[in-house]
Amino acid sequence: MFENELIKYEETVCIAVIDSINDINDLFNVIAEKDFEFKSVVNESVEYRLRKLFDVFYFPVTIIYEPYYVDKVYRDEFYRYYSKKHFNVSRNCKRLFFINGKYSKEELLSNNNDICTRIENDLIGMIVLKPTQTIGRMLINPHRIKLSKCYIRTTSFEVLMFGKLYNIDAFPFSGQDSEVMTCAEVNIWQIMEYFGNRYNNYKALLPSEMFDILKETSDVRILPSDGLTVEQESSIFMRNGLSPKIYFKRADYEDGDHYIIQELYSEPSFEDILSIYIESGIPVLVNLREKDKVDGENHSVTFIGHGYREYNRLYDVKPHIEIPFSESCKIK
Repeated sequence: MFENELIKYEETVCIAVIDSINDINDLFNVIAEKDFEFKSVVNESVEYRLRKLFDVFYFPVTIIYEPYYVDKVYRDEFYRYYSKKHFNVSRNCKRLFFINGKYSKEELLSNNNDICTRIENDLIGMIVLKPTQTIGRMLINPHRIKLSKCYIRTTSFEVLMFGKLYNIDAFPFSGQDSEVMTCAEVNIWQIMEYFGNRYNNYKALLPSEMFDILKETSDVRILPSDGLTVEQESSIFMRNGLSPKIYFKRADYEDGDHYIIQELYSEPSFEDILSIYIESGIPVLVNLREKDKVDGENHSVTFIGHGYREYNRLYDVKPHIEIPFSESCKIK
């Protein structure tokens, strides 16, 4: 093949149907035979996460694998940072689509409205695999997978598959890396991606836009990232149309400048305030520290819902509703 010769899209895309979780190894082998870069992108960590995702699928599932995918978020990262490295990093990502049921290539390419509607109703979602051996942008419809009963905030996203536009009801997610998108940047991107797609008043945020805001007040280089402080996170939200409020659960927060929640009966606790935001359908960025360790490792997560609990107004006389959070309802 000549260097500038075009490759037909249909010849590069892999379509497979798997009937059970036991078929994953065969699926990976088939993809690897079609795309020699697959094994260099899907390392042990990525493969483990893909297997965890397959664990919650209803089978059979139709898989569509695109070896050459241009992802706007990764391309933004690439031209801001990875393209300047002294070794070759690909500009292209890989993308996987998941659809409940069995679909043939002819059906996936069909322009028949009934078939397209059926595909959209069965569409589980998509996941981007970045050449940095990390999970990229992921959109998974929680109603199409095995998920314990809970309440989760989602919105509609448009995706193109074989030139046709489909909608996925999801909350955006992305994995993290150690250089550009650490947990703090990922969670800011997720929340702004949600607001930007759901409401006309806001816009989705690319990584480079985030870094440009941070550069204005930073005394050191931004990349590779060392993570963000709470104040930096809040500043990015403020500059993009949101009005964040910072709450600290512990009064002895290490920066000293903290918000103290009064331990009085008339004042809501930290858990009450958190429940109010979540119950109102507002995504919340939560910064965690390793339990019982002041200097423990920090991590950021996005809370987008809560577990299910029967609530009886007749017998519940508590002044505040306490809602236990389910692990399955957190985006990590």
